[in-house]
Amino acid sequence: MNNVALENKDVLKCKEKDVDVFILDMASPEKCLKVAHRALKAGGFLVVYSPVLEQVQRLDFSKFENVETVECILRKWDIGGNKTRPKTRMLGHTGFLTFARKRPPSAATCPKACARS
Repeated sequence: MNNVALENKDVLKCKEKDVDVFILDMASPEKCLKVAHRALKAGGFLVVYSPVLEQVQRLDFSKFENVETVECILRKWDIGGNKTRPKTRMLGHTGFLTFARKRPPSAATCPKACARS
């Protein structure tokens, strides 16, 4: 993968700029949204994995758009004969993925060079 650079380090010390995607999987992602916003290029994607919905509720997405949270459920299936259905007894696991895009600068805050009419 020539166009991908993966970093695994203290997110609060992130100095990168103009990144395409910023992925958070941690206990308190709300502490890192400013860092993620600063690092992302306009239109860049933020992805947050949260094992509980309360983490999602603590996130401030006011500087992002197209925010969507989906639940990821893991469950086993019975497949065979004339039946295909989820197992009758479920010991499942759930988590939440939240996707958002960094808003591009508005014409009001953008220098004339980047404003388009």
